[in-house]
Amino acid sequence: MIVAMSVDEDRETVEGFLQKHAHNFPVVLTTENEMPRAYQLGLFPTYIVIDPNGTVNTAFDGDQGFGELRKHLAKAGMETH
Repeated sequence: MIVAMSVDEDRETVEGFLQKHAHNFPVVLTTENEMPRAYQLGLFPTYIVIDPNGTVNTAFDGDQGFGELRKHLAKAGMETH
């Protein structure tokens, strides 16, 4: 499962963006929860890949492109499309 996180944007702004750039995964708003503090995220984007057993397999900062993300997902035993 992929979960996106929007930092410092309100719901109206995010929903407007998603109408133009639809995603099929949930988007969490930091303005409505405390998730970034729990994971101690400081740089965005940050990718955390959790394998099917619930173990953090990979965590990396910065946009390395979907090709690199697919490699990390495959390494964790997850299918990518």
